[in-house]
Amino acid sequence: MKKRESRCTEGKTSALTRGTCNDFTDDTTKCCSCCKLGHSTRNKGLPCSMGSTYSSCTCREAFLECCQNESSVPATYPPDLPDELNLCLKFPGQLCAHHCIPTPDASYRCECNPGFVLQSDARTCRAMRQGNRCDEENPCDHECIDTGEAIQCNCFDGYMLRTDRKSCEDINECTVGTHTCSAGQTCVNTEGSYACEGTPVWEDEEECRDGFAWNPVASRCEDEDECALNRDTCLATQTCINMVGTFVCIEDEESNDQGVQIPDDDNESGLNCGTGFVYNRDTVRCEDLNECDAETHSCRGLHQVCRNTIGSHVCMCDIGFQYNPSSRECEDMNECAMNRDTCMEGQVCENTIGSYICRRNMNCGTGYTLDRETQQCVDTDECQLGTHNCGRSRECKNVPGSFRCVQRHCPSGFKLNHGSGQCEAVNCPRGYRSDAGGNCVDINECTERPDTCTTNQQCINIPGSYTCRNRITCGAGFEIDTVGNRCQDIDECALGTHDCSARLMTCLNRPGTYLCQCPEGYVMNHQQKTCDDIDECARYGGQVCSLNAECINTEGSFRCRCKDGFESYEDGRLCKDIDECGMTGMCHHECRNTWGSYQCLCNKGYQLATDKRTCEDVDECEVWSERGGKLCLGRCENTVGSYACSCPDGYRMMSDGRTCQDVDECAERTAQCNGEDDVCINIRGGHKCKTITCPKGFVKAASLSNRNNNVKCQRQTFVCPQGDIECLYAPLSYSTNFITFPNKIRVPADLFTMRGPSSPYRRLEFELKLVNAEDPRTGRPGVSRGFFKLNNIRENEAAVQLLRAIEGAQDIELQLNMNIYSREFTEGAQEIFFGTAVARLHVFVTDQDW
Repeated sequence: MKKRESRCTEGKTSALTRGTCNDFTDDTTKCCSCCKLGHSTRNKGLPCSMGSTYSSCTCREAFLECCQNESSVPATYPPDLPDELNLCLKFPGQLCAHHCIPTPDASYRCECNPGFVLQSDARTCRAMRQGNRCDEENPCDHECIDTGEAIQCNCFDGYMLRTDRKSCEDINECTVGTHTCSAGQTCVNTEGSYACEGTPVWEDEEECRDGFAWNPVASRCEDEDECALNRDTCLATQTCINMVGTFVCIEDEESNDQGVQIPDDDNESGLNCGTGFVYNRDTVRCEDLNECDAETHSCRGLHQVCRNTIGSHVCMCDIGFQYNPSSRECEDMNECAMNRDTCMEGQVCENTIGSYICRRNMNCGTGYTLDRETQQCVDTDECQLGTHNCGRSRECKNVPGSFRCVQRHCPSGFKLNHGSGQCEAVNCPRGYRSDAGGNCVDINECTERPDTCTTNQQCINIPGSYTCRNRITCGAGFEIDTVGNRCQDIDECALGTHDCSARLMTCLNRPGTYLCQCPEGYVMNHQQKTCDDIDECARYGGQVCSLNAECINTEGSFRCRCKDGFESYEDGRLCKDIDECGMTGMCHHECRNTWGSYQCLCNKGYQLATDKRTCEDVDECEVWSERGGKLCLGRCENTVGSYACSCPDGYRMMSDGRTCQDVDECAERTAQCNGEDDVCINIRGGHKCKTITCPKGFVKAASLSNRNNNVKCQRQTFVCPQGDIECLYAPLSYSTNFITFPNKIRVPADLFTMRGPSSPYRRLEFELKLVNAEDPRTGRPGVSRGFFKLNNIRENEAAVQLLRAIEGAQDIELQLNMNIYSREFTEGAQEIFFGTAVARLHVFVTDQDW
């Protein structure tokens, strides 16, 4: 961080004092170029707010600082020297830690940044104080940073530093032109930001304002880089700097733009960036290729360092080294021979690799060296410096002005390796240990540890170990007691020497032996030496639990689980019935307890729902209808828990409350059929008045007039004038018959029967015709002739039959003709047409189906 700031300060110094940025690399070049642009912008009267458009924080700060003429450069400016005599230019960044100042005598001197002090080597700088000064006093409006050199104030996004370098002021993005509001929108500046009001009207490229281009991917207008697209009007001696919505031309300055766009087919964007540059797909620009980071540089050798430049790189030598064109290597620079040292009077310059040291002009003598700080002769510790000759097997001991070599001694358990001079551990086998010479010798456990064996045993030493021999012999499962004069039982269970190691298994000691036993609920598996669970449910069947319970085996036991509808007694084995009806809310209407369960009952007019607990209303009307029956011979209306029967007009309810009886308006004389020839015909739910008149030459038969809704017209005379064909073929009689029935009656159904005289000298022929059929409500055509069939029952009898069910109301008129033929009594006589009897059938079908 501090090194980058130092390089940036050096770049700004060069921009303000020398006006060139050609001899620097990386951050130094960037700060120098941005500072030059800022200084030139100020001199041309352009606003310094242009610098806020730079994305790099370092470049933006250098631009603004130099534009506002407040650069923190050393107070001492270098004299004007030819470039070939200016050591600071020939070795940039190598001679001084902070600032290199050339001197008139073609030499140089070093200066430090504010807050630092030059060290005794006249090259390095040390901070004058420690700690973060921002914590003690913070003069900044927004962000305070202690760079070590000075306090630096930064502003949040949307703000810029004022000239006092402490306070922050809002950037008016609308005025500066850094907003992204589209066509049709108005930019409104806000504190630290801006807002776009209105609805954008971007439709195509022509909708964008000047300096912007349509981006079809993002569907918005974006800034157009006129400099990269070569659409600027800058001269060859000017540098084009892109800004949001426009560009500016800077005279005689070098652009810090790091990419030039040239069409080519090498990449997706059509850009060929050229040597030293690489295409960035994210920014859609050519950017500088850092050959140092990419390790594509040409710097070689131990002391060569790669420094990146715009479009290329340079190979620099470390401080204290210079480039030899012959060997192409960085070789040590002899500062003493080149008179570039800073040694004072009384000191002698001694060249070192990469540097030099100043020694006092005197000899301290053998074993002593000169302390540069105190200029005193101090003892040289040859042991620490490794300049002694003691060898590896001896240890160096420092003494004033010299050293001594002492034989190395190893601690116990280690042996000196004269070849490596190291003490190596001696690893003796068990029962052995190392002596003072590092040799392994046997340990006599019997003499060193008298209590190695018990009192009834004798200890015998053997190489590397020992053995205890019993003084008396005991049988298996017994051992000698502590006194040593008798045998006692070995408690294998207490000692843990048994093999009852299976899960749940316990050890039971016995004289001279032991037993392995399993807990209750388990049985010993002698083959596998395990305790196996006893399945009481399988072994004892239904003996352990009641019939109303289920036996469930558990580890080492069992349990009885009562079946649904039962609960356990306190003993956990027997189960008793649960009276569910004693519980609240089990059933909707009525609860009946059963053995192990319960049953819910519903009141009349209700039925159990699918949950078998709640009751729901029964739609009796629909139930009877689905079964093909009728609960009401009339209208049926469902009610909660019941039903109600009602009758339409023309019907009255009978005493059973379910049957609707047709009101015979004709019989009760409530019909308005008052004409002389009117006939009242009762139909279901009403009546009809028909006016019946006999044709000319016919009169109503008095005995049959208006009887049973039938009217018969008879001929007045059967004598016809000679040649009167109409009279001869006129019917013998007309009968008008009225038939009524509800729709959808079952078929086939007999409607009307017609009989004639029965005689061997008569032949009857029947004929049925459909005169008319229509819907009485709409007048639309009704049934066809195919709905009816004429059945010849006998020679003199025929019946009209309904073959197909009729839906809806119908007024139908049929005509049934009975033609009579007569033959003489003599054999072979010819048949003679005798006459016709006509029956007119008026059929009234009502729309009720009952």
